[in-house]
Amino acid sequence: MQPLPWVEGSGQLESLPVCLRAILTHFGCRHSYEELVARLGLGGLIVAARGEPLGYWPTFGRDIALRHVGEQLGLRIRDLHPPEASSGLSHSTEYHQHFQDSYLPLIDKALAHEQPVLVWRGWPAPRDHLWGVVVERQNEMLLGQTLMHDGRTMPLTGPGHQVYIVEGWEAPRTAPGLDRVFEEVLQTSLAQWNGTWIRRSDLITGQFVYDAWQDELRDPRVSGRRSLHQHHPQAVRALTAARRNFATWLRTVAGGLRGDLVPRAATWAASCDRLAETLAPYESNEYVLDVLETHGPARLCEALEAARQIEAETYERLRQQKEQA
Repeated sequence: MQPLPWVEGSGQLESLPVCLRAILTHFGCRHSYEELVARLGLGGLIVAARGEPLGYWPTFGRDIALRHVGEQLGLRIRDLHPPEASSGLSHSTEYHQHFQDSYLPLIDKALAHEQPVLVWRGWPAPRDHLWGVVVERQNEMLLGQTLMHDGRTMPLTGPGHQVYIVEGWEAPRTAPGLDRVFEEVLQTSLAQWNGTWIRRSDLITGQFVYDAWQDELRDPRVSGRRSLHQHHPQAVRALTAARRNFATWLRTVAGGLRGDLVPRAATWAASCDRLAETLAPYESNEYVLDVLETHGPARLCEALEAARQIEAETYERLRQQKEQA
């Protein structure tokens, strides 16, 4: 099949929504990046991945709601294994051969039927933790699209840790209304905040991530070539970009919500703004390096604690508003 219609904008750092938007556009459906971030549960998400470098934490757990959201949007999505099956694959020496033997034939079959294939991991660095879409095979090489390459195809150079085949699209018979979508997003975010959204021992979400993040700063277990002053800003940039895009969606939909949901959307959007403003200085590698050399990790931890407090107050207020409705 031909490469998909690809668009990625400034501040659009979530690779799965970009891929999903390209697939939907291919089928003639228009959905904004901000909407997909919200509906996939990524606008309010914060994740820690045990045993993984801090900078890559925001790439884990992105597909938990993919099949549900895809179905609502009319996509028929088949996962080749459930999300929890990707646990521990980063350190598996046998998985590469398993991917070759078990998944490549299924991917080839999908491509033969003009079906795009969503793949997490396996792309060339620095995209090796991102989602991409495999669209064709040339000789022995799978080619696809992912971020930071202007929509041009590139080879899949390693085994994907998660694979979904998009078997087709048809207009959904009963698409959820805007009120229901907002309430689902809220329910998802409350579950994330309470740590109950992802049922995997290696992933933490919500309020508990702020503790894990501060522990990492005080006693960093950073692997590879990159140091803490690079990993921390990378994680911050992902978090603040997600909140900014989420705030945009909340303000966009507010006018179409029923009356009691409007103040909740306004409360939430303002909270996202406050969090992004609080952490914005720490998006810079140079600034974080200077802070670490001058003050150590204490100031970084203080900023994270302030961000946690913003979100804790917001979710408590949203929970109360939900119960009173």
